[in-house]
Amino acid sequence: MELPHFQDEEPSLCVSLRGSFSDRTFSPINSMGLTPDEQYLYTSHAHSLLLWNLEDSRQPFMLNHLPEGDSLSTGEKITCSHMHPRSESLLTYGTSKGRLNLLDSRVSVTNPSMLNFRVDRSEGNYIDDIIRQYTGVRFLSDGKRIVTRDLLSIKVWDMCSN
Repeated sequence: MELPHFQDEEPSLCVSLRGSFSDRTFSPINSMGLTPDEQYLYTSHAHSLLLWNLEDSRQPFMLNHLPEGDSLSTGEKITCSHMHPRSESLLTYGTSKGRLNLLDSRVSVTNPSMLNFRVDRSEGNYIDDIIRQYTGVRFLSDGKRIVTRDLLSIKVWDMCSN
């Protein structure tokens, strides 16, 4: 009786590009993710939050837009974002000025309602802006709490408490 002979073969993997999503403003993308039903892709840029249909990448839907200043402006910019784990209409984003917003697109498409979470801070200088800007935001899997990261700390926000 002869033992079987195994040959090491590399598994073949075929990768193909399914779509390319560009808003044509050449603004860097700082966050991206999928909606819970995986039908849409969201991207956040310095001044805008966009929602893309995965089957048709030609035209995104604008979820929110912050006013743009000149290139030397120290105006507020979107720094991070995250979609709610169960709802396609809830998205949170943090800004360079230390604001955390919860956007609900069910209320109005043209003017979505936003809740603003902010630790009371007086107007500061450039260094204060760097320290308080949000660098990361995530919903926890229960969808009731948000975890944020800034330069010096991590905070947990409860959306259900007063």
